[in-house]
Amino acid sequence: MSDDWKEGQYIANANGHVNVCHFSDTFIIYVHYLCRREAYWLATPKYEPYPLLLGEKDTPYCPIFYQEHQIYLSFLQTCMDFFCQSIIAGIPLRGCVSSGFALMDSSKSIYFGTPLVEAARGEPARKALGISFGKSFNNHHPVYNDYFIPFLDFIKTDDPKSKFISRMVLDWPRYWRISPDFKDFSFADCIKRMNTNPDFSEYYDNAISFFDFSNEHENWYEEINRDGISDIIDYYKKTEEWFKSVT
Repeated sequence: MSDDWKEGQYIANANGHVNVCHFSDTFIIYVHYLCRREAYWLATPKYEPYPLLLGEKDTPYCPIFYQEHQIYLSFLQTCMDFFCQSIIAGIPLRGCVSSGFALMDSSKSIYFGTPLVEAARGEPARKALGISFGKSFNNHHPVYNDYFIPFLDFIKTDDPKSKFISRMVLDWPRYWRISPDFKDFSFADCIKRMNTNPDFSEYYDNAISFFDFSNEHENWYEEINRDGISDIIDYYKKTEEWFKSVT
C-alpha cells in the first residue's frame, strides 16, 4: 500500500467519524460516537422492519449507541470495505468488532479500553480469515440483519478466548457480492493466491466456505423461527437450531 492509503481508496472515513491507526501487524479501525458531524453511508442503506434490537438481561444500556446507529452502520461498511480491499491486496486479516468506551488519542498514540481488550482476545479465537463480533455485540447495538450472519463452525471452542466473541460474523461476503469494486473479482482465486503455507491452509479454506455459506443463505434471517424470542440469548438459541439444520 502507498503511504497515503488512509486518505485514498483503501479507506473512507464517513465524514470524520471513522479513524484508522496501525502498528506492527495490527490495524485499529474505530468510530467516534461523540463526533457531531453528520455521518454518510458508504453503501445504500436498506430499510428493514426487524433489526436485531435485543440485549442480554442485566446488561448495561447505553442510549448513544442507538441514537447514533447510522454512524455504526457506516463504521461496519468501512470495516467490510477494508477487509475486501485487503484480500485483493493479498493481506490476510482476522478481526473483531467490539463496542464500549475507550480512550483513542491518535495525536498521542494512546489507545486503551475494554473494547480493545475484547477485540485483541477475541480475534485469535477464529479459525478463518474474516471479522467476528465481540460479546459486546449482545449489549449495545441494533444491527440490520444484512450486516451479519450467524456462523458457529469457525469458533475455536477449545480456546478459552472464544468467550470473548459472539456467534455473529460480519457478512462481508454480501458486501463483496454487491459492491462494484469487488463483485467482478473471484474471491476464491484471491484466497488461493495467499494460501501458500500448509500449516495455515485451514484459515483460508474456511474463509472460502464462509463465502459460499453467505451466498447460499443470503436471506438467512427469514429462515429462522422467531417465536418466543425475548432477548438475545433466545435469539442465539434459534440461530443455533437453524445453523445445525442447514449444515
